[in-house]
Amino acid sequence: MRSILLGTSLSLVYAVSVAAVPGSSAKASSAVPSATPVFKVQNLAVAADTTASSASSWKEAQCTTDITDATLDPTARWEAAKADDALNEALNAWSTSGAASGLGFPEFISNYFTGPDNWNCGDIGNTPCSTVMTCNQADYPAGYLIMNSFSSIHQLHQQTYDALGDALNTMQNDIGHFASVFAPQAEDNSEIFKYIIDAVVLVASIGSSFAWNIAFKGLAMATSKWFSMGKDVTNAALISFSTAMGKDSMQSAKDALGTQNGISSALGTYFSAWTGLESGYITSLFAGASDEVSIDALKTLTANGSMLLLSPKVDLSGMTAQAEKILYGQLIPAAWAISPETLYPRILRKAGACSTSIDGDVLSYMSKDTLVGGYVCYNNDAFYVVNINTSPGMEPFEALPGGNHQTLNGNDWGGVILEDIVQSSYQAYQLNGNANGYEIPALSKIIDGSGTEGDLVFENGIRTPGFFTLPICDDIEAASNTVEGG
Repeated sequence: MRSILLGTSLSLVYAVSVAAVPGSSAKASSAVPSATPVFKVQNLAVAADTTASSASSWKEAQCTTDITDATLDPTARWEAAKADDALNEALNAWSTSGAASGLGFPEFISNYFTGPDNWNCGDIGNTPCSTVMTCNQADYPAGYLIMNSFSSIHQLHQQTYDALGDALNTMQNDIGHFASVFAPQAEDNSEIFKYIIDAVVLVASIGSSFAWNIAFKGLAMATSKWFSMGKDVTNAALISFSTAMGKDSMQSAKDALGTQNGISSALGTYFSAWTGLESGYITSLFAGASDEVSIDALKTLTANGSMLLLSPKVDLSGMTAQAEKILYGQLIPAAWAISPETLYPRILRKAGACSTSIDGDVLSYMSKDTLVGGYVCYNNDAFYVVNINTSPGMEPFEALPGGNHQTLNGNDWGGVILEDIVQSSYQAYQLNGNANGYEIPALSKIIDGSGTEGDLVFENGIRTPGFFTLPICDDIEAASNTVEGG
């Protein structure tokens, strides 16, 4: 019998005999494991009282190519191993014997199938759970598929967690300069993070969407016969993630931000909140509770072998850049909002006026630099990202700090560009009946201003309608008159 998982210090001694598995390599043994205290757990899969049909299915399956070949249809592999039956029996065993075993849920499942030790998937830093198994590492092929499915989920969130750490390290070097560009006169630039802390669940949800999309991208999902499976499991994963998270989990981050007055430390606190959502989700998912956050979610995510699409392939090398893009996308309007100058960011729209030439009518309301720097052509409409200038005798519109193509050039600040801000803000305006004030849904699949739904949650990333919500002004002249009239 393998030594107990994680070398956990356990006071409970649970000594039972280990039966040999018919047709397997497991042998009856009375040897005492070297780990102390003594804790021997019976292979519950062997001891379980099952029907003849169940005994002749998943327990008698062999490591044949119809199960082990990763190039085959994942659902066919899952069904060949009778993995649904195996998982249900393992979950029943957990329900009746889990508490007495002294094991955590994923460790119990691994032991049930005589899999590897230390399978602590509830710990986001656990290495064994992020390691892909071979079929002969478990006594049953179904166990091998189930545990690799658990591993795929753990790998994805572990790599996301690590990518966030890399993003933090990169942003720490630039965040002071960011504040000087976008909020140049702010006395306490840590206020930027206090302004967006309530949005961290949205930020983390979009980040999780990016992670799943990146993970499936290498599988050519868009043209493969498994696209529907990949789409469904991605959306299910995001629903599961969102369900497990809540604003209450942000209170400690809010408290910490309330005592800080430096933007660098505030950035660290914000990332701690984000990574805390990742690690907290994994802990909840693998807690073994009979609810929608844990066991129900795991059954949904692993259904039909969908996680086998990812088992040997999880690679989130692009996640660091995406994390920076998402967070800078939140930080830029937040920096304008906390400016002591009292900025009034607006997006002016002139319908059907896209042009390679400077619009003389628009030029009468702002300087040439402001016009050119903030101009965006989208769907043949001309948009101008500006600030309302309330100073008497001045042009009514001026440039926003950093709100120009030279600053938002796609190379800096996470790659955010003016087009991202305009498209997301204007589509939100359209969705709200051509009015400002739109609020983005928790799990939005909307991809345009007409309400069209895409295949995936947050498919358009920071261009999702409502990620940015700068107010839209459809009538430039009227907006100017309002400014001049006070």
